[in-house]
Amino acid sequence: MSDKFIIAASHPDGSALGNKLKCLISVIRLSKYLNRKPLIYWSKTIWCGADFSELFETKIKLRELSEKQFQELIKREDCVHMKQTDDFINNNSKFIWFDSWRFILLPKDIPLHFSKNFKEDNGRCIDLEFERIPSKLRKDLLWAVNKLPIQKNLSNKVNQFIKKINFNNVVGLHVRRTDYLLASDGRGKISTDKKFFDRMNKILANNPNIKFFLATDSKVTQERFSNLFPNKIIFYPKKNWKKESKEATKEALIDMIILSKTKHILGTFLSTFSEMAWWFGGCKAKVEIIGDTKEKRAVLKFMERPKKPSIFRPIKNLLRTLRHKSYVFRFFVNKYVEYKTRS
Repeated sequence: MSDKFIIAASHPDGSALGNKLKCLISVIRLSKYLNRKPLIYWSKTIWCGADFSELFETKIKLRELSEKQFQELIKREDCVHMKQTDDFINNNSKFIWFDSWRFILLPKDIPLHFSKNFKEDNGRCIDLEFERIPSKLRKDLLWAVNKLPIQKNLSNKVNQFIKKINFNNVVGLHVRRTDYLLASDGRGKISTDKKFFDRMNKILANNPNIKFFLATDSKVTQERFSNLFPNKIIFYPKKNWKKESKEATKEALIDMIILSKTKHILGTFLSTFSEMAWWFGGCKAKVEIIGDTKEKRAVLKFMERPKKPSIFRPIKNLLRTLRHKSYVFRFFVNKYVEYKTRS
């Protein structure tokens, strides 16, 4: 009987670190249940500039595919793209592959209409549900998470940093900016600086000894938080803020792992970076997603709307392509994002 394979290839054209990890963790778990060998295509994008092997080691056999190998595979008749949870259980194709940013579940993992956030697939998803996720399923996914230790040189940097910190008095902050400020669904208007500041002030009023570890993708944001909360903000000193660079991606992973050491995380709405920090911390931290409940629901409702044909779609696709392919165009977009961050 010939081997069968399952491929993780989260949004090959533009996926960030958290999205890639959720897809890969899902595939590692499913490879055990479906008796398939896991493969990974880890594309470098403007949101993730490092190769998988530069970030992680593995405790399982996980073969990496080059771009050429991946493109050749998905054109084969015995390679099928999967989306819904029910699709892959009885599928006998030699290769099945996923590009979802969501955790990919088995049909009986959770009941119908479980999710409070997303209605797709009859609400059978656990994305951004945190402590609501059933303990058995958490344990199962953590098994896969633990198969992905970070590279030793990155782990050493994390350990050197955290040995100076008493995490009993540290609250984690994940403040995502850059691409979120351009999102058409309005998610960038939910977890605002002011809302973070208000929650931080309440925490300090209750315990003045608290400090905050800040993980952010914006140098402007880091400076603003540090200036408004002098001697209260801790951050890993980054050398590169360009997400498409190898160094910035490595530093983002270091941020994620340090954030995972905190027992209380104030996270950014709809960010899988906040989510993956919780998973790497063993699902032990208390997580608060900053933002107004009514505003969050409005964004989720906007995301659920049927996607109708639009005369503007070709223009949007062109702009997306330019941002990925054109350094000059990306330079001006990033300047605009920096302006939005400062305003």
